Amino acid sequence: MTGFALNAKTIQKELNLSETAAEQAMSECPKTTDTELDIYQQNIVDHIANSIDDARRMALEDLNNLDAARENIENDIEGFSLNQIIESARHKIVRMHAEWHEILDNAKQEEDAVVRNHRYFLH
Repeated sequence: MTGFALNAKTIQKELNLSETAAEQAMSECPKTTDTELDIYQQNIVDHIANSIDDARRMALEDLNNLDAARENIENDIEGFSLNQIIESARHKIVRMHAEWHEILDNAKQEEDAVVRNHRYFLH
């Protein structure tokens, strides 16, 4: 996301406001009775308006990107089927049962042989 901040010092430097203000003060402009913006004031308003427009455009682009990402996530989520997940888990359980059943079956046969030999030894 982009951040937006108006920095008065930056605007002052970009528009040469210190020099312009000094020049206007020397010619006693703008008059306190003025009701319309002079060219320098209009430049400040235009500069800030353009900065806000640029920030708004970047924010809208970010918002559109986020919307697209959200839609992709929603599509991914909709692609998952609970039945498919359950069936996949069921297949994994059956496969693991088959693997361990053979191992446990062999261990049981070995145990039976050891118990038989132990009983034979005791008699």
